[in-house]
Amino acid sequence: MKEENPFRVVHCAVCDEKSFYQYLFMYAVRPQSDTYRKRLHVDRAVQLWLLLFRENETLLREWTAYVQQTRRNEEGITRDEWNMTYALLKQKSLNEDAWPLLIRGFLTLYWIC
Repeated sequence: MKEENPFRVVHCAVCDEKSFYQYLFMYAVRPQSDTYRKRLHVDRAVQLWLLLFRENETLLREWTAYVQQTRRNEEGITRDEWNMTYALLKQKSLNEDAWPLLIRGFLTLYWIC
């Protein structure tokens, strides 16, 4: 039996998948202390990505491993990195010139930009 897309299961005021994904960042950051300053804890971001993106498991596995190896929890994931990860994991415009450094490093190592 095919699993349902988690974006479609949630019923909220946000009307589309991308808006809901962007909303999750602020929701997930809110309970953290001031130390992270609007950055999402790496472990929490990875857990959310594993929950939300199941279409391309190979890319997801490589991306989450890369993030865990290169980014310490104290640094966290910025909103820009979070938002651009949506495009990466949905494989939309992978030849983008304005990738955040975290994603550019991943693409340089694993993919051809």
